[in-house]
Amino acid sequence: MLGSVNCYLIENDGRAVLVDTGMAAGGNLEVLETRLRAHGTCLDSLERVVCTHYHPDHCGQARHLQQRGIPVVVSSNDARALENYFADAGVDERRSFFYGDHEVPESFHKYVVPAFGFLRSLIEPFTADERCEDGDEIELAGEIFQVLVTPGHTDGHICLFHREKKILFTGDQVLNDTSVNISLRRESVHAVPLDAYLSSLHRIAALDVRIAYSGHGEKIQDLAVRCARLEKDQKTRLARVSDALTDAPLSAMALSERAFGRKRRPFSQWLSIAQTISCLEHLVSRRQAISVHEGNKIRFSGV
Repeated sequence: MLGSVNCYLIENDGRAVLVDTGMAAGGNLEVLETRLRAHGTCLDSLERVVCTHYHPDHCGQARHLQQRGIPVVVSSNDARALENYFADAGVDERRSFFYGDHEVPESFHKYVVPAFGFLRSLIEPFTADERCEDGDEIELAGEIFQVLVTPGHTDGHICLFHREKKILFTGDQVLNDTSVNISLRRESVHAVPLDAYLSSLHRIAALDVRIAYSGHGEKIQDLAVRCARLEKDQKTRLARVSDALTDAPLSAMALSERAFGRKRRPFSQWLSIAQTISCLEHLVSRRQAISVHEGNKIRFSGV
């Protein structure tokens, strides 16, 4: 469901820092230790770990590393999101029922709630040792990186930019071979994460970057070109959702199927609905769609 994730080792003059941790599952800690030893270092040599965002494939092993005495750095926004997540075990089921507002069938919940539970099993509860903000300069193995908060995929997603060496660690902001899923939850309704993501893309594309290291897949040789492609992909999705709107209000579930078809797997359907809702909120914010609230049901129509 999550596939593989890239964890990056920054080494310099005997000092070592890790960017992202992988998920807490299936012997991944042993895999990480083996990979570090292959590079002539080990977990106990790490000075700190920086997590680009709070998703389990990027910070799932943070607690295990903390227990080895390695401090973990997360953005302030994502650190707060993690605290709320770990403090509220009922949030998974409520997030599932959020889609009930968008007229997802009841049968959907019996498939999706376990999926949320599975995702929770891939991350051990932890509290960030250090928090960073946009524009902070952070020393990683003796090298100075600038923290760029790039919201959209998560509210506090960060990229790490080495201005002199023209290197960027992109996390999931920019992927080399797939588009990023931009979803919306009840607690962030009207935050319009798709707007935030597109603004973040423009900011990243303007940087003078020689090479970018992505959270998944291969490194990115031409960042500006890749950012332009990702923006085009998001706007294509927007256009499909916009074209699916009718004069009669329809649910996000119905619009998701009209725009992207019905998915065979419930988790894939959830991702499709989540992306559709983020597109709809974007269109509403631009007055290109209308949201209609009827009791606890939310529907959308064209203008």
